[in-house]
Amino acid sequence: MIIKFNLLPKKEEAFEEELKKEHIFLKVFIILIVLSFGFIIVETIKMSYEIKHLKKEKIEKEKKFKQYQLIDRQIKNLKIENEEIKRRIETIISLRRAQVEQLKKIETIIASINNNKVYLSQLVLNTNHAKIEGISFNLKEIANYLNNLEKQKPVIKEVNIEEIKRQNKYISFKTYVKF
Repeated sequence: MIIKFNLLPKKEEAFEEELKKEHIFLKVFIILIVLSFGFIIVETIKMSYEIKHLKKEKIEKEKKFKQYQLIDRQIKNLKIENEEIKRRIETIISLRRAQVEQLKKIETIIASINNNKVYLSQLVLNTNHAKIEGISFNLKEIANYLNNLEKQKPVIKEVNIEEIKRQNKYISFKTYVKF
């Protein structure tokens, strides 16, 4: 058996085919590199656009957040103001009630005069008592007036005479009324 070795260089056709194969590989490799760079550039542009869009959105959201904070502060101030107004209204209502009670007391004291010839010169009214000063021409009128006061039980609890003085033509008196 004879073994042959070809030590001669290959023929040019085979060499060109190999070169074509290498060129095809290089072309494919270069195309892949160009496409990769193109994809990277497109993605970079796309990401920079998204970043700009997100920054704008962030700025808008921060503006809205500041507006909502302002609105929240205004609401808190309005709630405080509302509570203040409620407290004022409750105070006014309680004063009106107290005023009505005081007016009932005054009305009771004055209505007890009835047909008696008693004239009140001073009336000092507090929440739970009153001091009455007045004059009359006889003691019977003063006694009738004090009896009428004592008959007003739901409003008047106690009637005390503090002083009775006979003056020239009239009699002055001072009483203490407890409510």
